[in-house]
Amino acid sequence: MAVSSLGQRGFSLAVAAPRNEQEQHQRQWQWPPSAPPTLPPPSHSFVSSHCSPFLGSSGPRWGSTSRCVAPAAVVVLAMHRVHLSCRAYRAQRQSRQLQHPERRRHVVALAAHWTDRGSPSPGVLGLEWMESLDLPAFAREVQDLGERLRAQEGPEDQAHFFQLVNWTHFLALLGLGTMWMTPNLLTVVCLSLWTWGTFFTTHFISHGGYNRSVAAGAGRGHYNSRGFAVDSRRWLDWFDWILPEAWNVHHNRKHHYRLNEDADPDFLERNFASSASSGSLVAPLLAMPFWKWVWLSPNSFKELKVSQARSSELSSAEARGFERHAPFTLQRLALEALEALGDWTRGADSAERLHDSNNNNKGERPFSSSSVVPVRELFLEALGPYLLWRFVVLPLPLLLAGPSFFFNAVGNLVLAELASNAHSYLIVLPNHTGNDLYRYGTSCKPKSPTFYLRSVISSANYFAGDDVHDFLHGWLNYQIEHHCWPDLSMLSYRRGRPELQKICEKHGVPYIEDSVFTRFLMTLDVVTGKAEMRTFPEVLERGEDLVQSAGTRPRSDCSF
Repeated sequence: MAVSSLGQRGFSLAVAAPRNEQEQHQRQWQWPPSAPPTLPPPSHSFVSSHCSPFLGSSGPRWGSTSRCVAPAAVVVLAMHRVHLSCRAYRAQRQSRQLQHPERRRHVVALAAHWTDRGSPSPGVLGLEWMESLDLPAFAREVQDLGERLRAQEGPEDQAHFFQLVNWTHFLALLGLGTMWMTPNLLTVVCLSLWTWGTFFTTHFISHGGYNRSVAAGAGRGHYNSRGFAVDSRRWLDWFDWILPEAWNVHHNRKHHYRLNEDADPDFLERNFASSASSGSLVAPLLAMPFWKWVWLSPNSFKELKVSQARSSELSSAEARGFERHAPFTLQRLALEALEALGDWTRGADSAERLHDSNNNNKGERPFSSSSVVPVRELFLEALGPYLLWRFVVLPLPLLLAGPSFFFNAVGNLVLAELASNAHSYLIVLPNHTGNDLYRYGTSCKPKSPTFYLRSVISSANYFAGDDVHDFLHGWLNYQIEHHCWPDLSMLSYRRGRPELQKICEKHGVPYIEDSVFTRFLMTLDVVTGKAEMRTFPEVLERGEDLVQSAGTRPRSDCSF
């Protein structure tokens, strides 16, 4: 057996003598690498191809040394892959020469050029691709591709969807069947992935992605956006912290068609403004295991109530201090409750607490969020039922076997909930945040050329893979395709990805794709104020695509 050799810049390890050149190539390990290695697609052959020096050609060697070395090799490879992602991210940050004040000055200069019918300087902010972009032609190709993908959907998409549903059900059975045991990794992972699988399949169902491919005669016709998780079916289809009707307003209507605008409930740069001002990582990281019930559920419920309120009621609430686009969280409710309690304990005169910004509001109490978002309904309709069912009713039968079994189940369910929240936080939040993505001060019409452009340049994909890889990413690694065509099946996004890449390359439109870890680090930079998202210059907007609204004046004289 060959021995390891040490050098000043690294070491190499070779085990046994290679039988041929291919095996020599596979067994050669170098550290540090001179270039990032080419990793194979996720498959069962990953370990065998990279760990063959430890496993042997005919199978694992079950000696005491190999039993320790083989798992260690897999861990080292995983750490090496994370290291490469972090190194690429740092290099990407260092390569950006323009700092935030300089970027703002360039945008102002660019706007002045276009206002005077001049042309922006090439290379400024990387906007040179806008100068030659034929936006209507780009949008036509994107729309035509969506129509082709929609027409191709059929039995294959249906079978693929049911496969993912069956995986989710299997994880649920395995997790629920072992939750009586002492809290353990297997049970927690299965319960967490059960919640995750239900969450992302519901996401695509609610968009109508399977209204065409899942036939009503198949006995599963309830996988339809018009009836899925509606009313009493919430208990069977999708029982989570979020009220399904609220999710429809929050995500399907507002987020998808107001992407990275002030009206987008998921606009992180605004939602984490307090963290950006302090530069602290505490709030973004602390939110990971709790975000669905602390932020997502209350905020989506707020969007539902705002959509149901009359315009006169909203105007009155806004006059008294209500901000309809501000994030609505349990933290905000707690602060308002503490303020009200402080006023009550101090016995403050009610006249001192009147809102006297204008004479018409005299006699009214100061504004409280509960005047628009009934807190009692939030807990009785959204948060309370899931809390009671998940952590009390579900493990309750185990009390018959003994208290220890019940508390073991509660422990497993709580850990799985925290893990599922952290998992979804890592995957969901970075899709539209980063200093290479755009924010907007105007709104555009759905399915307009500007809508397709914004769907591409304000979204980021993660690396694609096989079904297991995509399951763990919730098919949000096809986020660009999903925002261009929200009502397609998951399999259609995989089919359309390479074609959309070619269209973007043809027209020079940026198509962003990174690892989820790289995007998460870029998101943390934005929400802590270390970086800013790019502001799309309004003078470059296509006027006929914009929505007429207060404070938004379409510029019909500006086009690509």
